[in-house]
Amino acid sequence: MAAKKKSAKKKTAKKKSTKKKGGRKVVRARWVRITTKAVVPKARGVKRKRPSTVRWENKDTIRHTIKFQIWPFEGSKVTIVLDPGEKSDPFKVDKTVAPMSQFSYTVTPPPSLGPPGGPTVDCED
Repeated sequence: MAAKKKSAKKKTAKKKSTKKKGGRKVVRARWVRITTKAVVPKARGVKRKRPSTVRWENKDTIRHTIKFQIWPFEGSKVTIVLDPGEKSDPFKVDKTVAPMSQFSYTVTPPPSLGPPGGPTVDCED
């Protein structure tokens, strides 16, 4: 009886998952969640060359307001207000933002265990 040879499987790198919507690619957003205790993650890394989008979700039981001093996203600067359980619209990182920049923002009222120095959006190349 001859032994069967196992076929060698090629390993391929998984591509970042995207969805097609109306003929255009939609890249999934990077999430920041506001809970009773903290903003998770404290620092959200995003790409500048291949712009990422960022969304916030309020998982707390009270309304929170998010304000940036310097706006790192496309479009006009806005104040993000989230009621309990609400999710923000996606905000796309502006390609003209300086690489390796850190953009701090405030969450009002702050979560009880807010990070020292406040949360940030970190733009990478």
